[in-house]
Amino acid sequence: AQLILREVSNNTLSLDDPISDYVDDITNGDTITIRDCLMMRAGIPEVQAIGMFAVLFALIPTWPSTLHDVWAIIKNQPAAFAPNTSFAYSNSNYMVLGQILEAVRGESVITTINDACTLLGLTDTYMPADETETGLREPHADGYGGPLDDLLGQPGASVCTTFNPMWFNTYGGIISTASDLQKWAGHMRDGTLLSPTVHAQW
Repeated sequence: AQLILREVSNNTLSLDDPISDYVDDITNGDTITIRDCLMMRAGIPEVQAIGMFAVLFALIPTWPSTLHDVWAIIKNQPAAFAPNTSFAYSNSNYMVLGQILEAVRGESVITTINDACTLLGLTDTYMPADETETGLREPHADGYGGPLDDLLGQPGASVCTTFNPMWFNTYGGIISTASDLQKWAGHMRDGTLLSPTVHAQW
């Protein structure tokens, strides 16, 4: 979200642009605005609730899907509601915003994110380079709660540290540490990436 707002600060896009200016095949894309996505008022269905995602990730968490493979899952899905008529948190909004960043900047969103982390001094924060990086970089804690655990009614029963991070795309594919998150919070507070006008608004 902050990287989208940086583009707004740089006048390379507007919050009121329809997302169809940048991405194709999203239902109601010509009336959904970037602002709607940021405010969770776009009506784009939650990617993790779409059957194809849930089944594939549960069965093959290391399947070498790319960002664009996961993106394809939400294309042409029926809208949850008409744009700007309701609110529902949906990770799909962040997928759309990631694709908009790629369209505006002409580079991989992974590059954009990692360059921003470097700029902000977040030395332990990164988005994995691609689908082949299926483990966390050392050192790391183990995660618990594999995708099959929930389906079997046993949440948190197994270690789940090895998976393809591209499944979580631009809504959850960034890996960080507590100390870097504290630094990030300071940058959010201070509006480091934003113009004063955009910082005051958001």
